[in-house]
Amino acid sequence: MQLKELSSDNLFVKKLETVAEEIKEDESWRDAYMQSLLKERDIFKRGVEQERIKVVKNLLSMGLSVEDVSEGMELSLKEVAELKRKLDQPI
Repeated sequence: MQLKELSSDNLFVKKLETVAEEIKEDESWRDAYMQSLLKERDIFKRGVEQERIKVVKNLLSMGLSVEDVSEGMELSLKEVAELKRKLDQPI
């Protein structure tokens, strides 16, 4: 017996299947869903980048050279030097 056959007697499952089919056919819902996924991805990327910056700043403040931080974090010397400049600026 297949799952579909088992679930066909359950009113809740029938309603759920109906709603799922309606959503699949609704282009505006799909667009909104895709926009939501893209937004979540961008937020995640920003968080990862902020954490990388924090690690670079911590390594620099521990006295590691720009070259060592660049190599260890796989960033360009220019990127690390810019972060070091920001770190050295008074608040």
